[in-house]
Amino acid sequence: MMMHPAIALVCCMLLLSTGPLEAPDDLEVTLVDSEAHLTWTDPNDNEDGFWLYRDGMRYRQLPPGTTSFIDDISGGNRRTYQVAAFNESGESDLSNKVNVRAEGVPSQFIKYGIPLLLIALVAVFLLDRHSKKKDLEALEEGADEQVSDTGQ
Repeated sequence: MMMHPAIALVCCMLLLSTGPLEAPDDLEVTLVDSEAHLTWTDPNDNEDGFWLYRDGMRYRQLPPGTTSFIDDISGGNRRTYQVAAFNESGESDLSNKVNVRAEGVPSQFIKYGIPLLLIALVAVFLLDRHSKKKDLEALEEGADEQVSDTGQ
């Protein structure tokens, strides 16, 4: 039994459309304020979407045809990105890797460093105050001894 040529063509097209994918090309990153602006080219027309990798881990799933993404990297964070296309036959290789670092104070410092700095400043203030109180007491005690030595 022979298959109708149109059915054979549709089957071949389906097989080709879900075949292996090429990795996205020319991934680039531009830092704009505290945002990483990512762009890439899509060499495929048969992907079901993209995986955006951040710091070596899958980070976001993006729809087919996407060629850009903006990520907030405020607080001095350093990030690496790669992109892979996927469809039902699997995932492409990863694109080239790009690195970016936001300017500014790292968020960990804001979260932990500033409160610790405030605690340290309060401790120094209290110790200084205590030290001055001890010095004043010693001066007063010394003055009392001088008064008693002179008989007044």
